[in-house]
Amino acid sequence: MRGAGNKFLGRLAGLVILGAMLVSSLALRSTGTGSPDYTWRRIHEGGTLVVGVDPSIPPFAAFVDEGLAGIDVEVAQALGAEFGVPVRFVLVTYDGMFDALYTGQIDLIIAALRPDTNRAKQVFYTQAYFDAGQVVVGLNDALPQHLDDLSGQRVVVEFASDGDLALRPLAGYLTIISALSVEEAIQIVLDGEVDYALIDAISARLASRTHPQLQVSDTALVNDPYVIAMRRSDWRLYNAIENILNQWKTDGTLEAIIRRWL
Repeated sequence: MRGAGNKFLGRLAGLVILGAMLVSSLALRSTGTGSPDYTWRRIHEGGTLVVGVDPSIPPFAAFVDEGLAGIDVEVAQALGAEFGVPVRFVLVTYDGMFDALYTGQIDLIIAALRPDTNRAKQVFYTQAYFDAGQVVVGLNDALPQHLDDLSGQRVVVEFASDGDLALRPLAGYLTIISALSVEEAIQIVLDGEVDYALIDAISARLASRTHPQLQVSDTALVNDPYVIAMRRSDWRLYNAIENILNQWKTDGTLEAIIRRWL
C-alpha cells in the first residue's frame, strides 16, 4: 500500500509541476515576458508618448521654419495618434540615445536607427519602417528585383559603397562601372551610358523627384533597415507597434509618410 501511495503522490506531484509549467508557458506567450509593461499602462492612462529623435539626419528629422519635421517625426506623431496620446520629442544623438532609453527619459528611439545585435538583450527592435539599402535605378519600368537579375547588364555604382561591395563577387557576370559619387552615377544613367545604377534608396528617391524619368526598384537588393527601438520590458508597446507597422504597410500609410519627404 505504501508503494502504491508513493506512486500516486509521485504522479500527483508530477501533474502539479506540469500544470505549473503549462500556466507559466501560456503566460509568457500571452504577455511576451510575463512581467507588467508600465510604459504601456502610463501611456494608456492619459500619458504622453516620449520619443527620441536625432535632428541632424534630414529628411528623417531636422529643424525647419515650422519646427521639428521629417519622416521620423511623422512616424512618431502617427503612432501617438494611434494610441490617442500626445507625443513629446526629446532630441538625442547616437552616443546618448540608448542611455536616455535605458534610464526612462524616452519611450522610443525613432532616429534612422539600424538594429544592433549587441543590444538585443536590452532592446526590442521593430521591423523596418524604411529600408535605406541599395536599389536599382534605371530609365525603364521593368527593373531588376534581385542581384542575380543584373547578370549581363552594365551597372554603375558609387565606388566603395555597399552596392559596389555587393556586386564585386558577380564581376564575371556583369559590367561594373565605378563613379566617384552618387550624383555622378545618376548622371551616367541619365546619359544612357549604362543600363542601371545600384545606389542607396534615399539618394535614389531624391533623384527621382528631380528627374521624373528615373525609375526606382520597389525593393532593396541590399538591405539597410531603419527600425524603432524600445526597452525589452515594454513588450506590450512593442507588440502594438509591430501590429501598427504591419497595418500601415498594408494600407499605404507608411509609404505616404515616406513619399512626402523622399
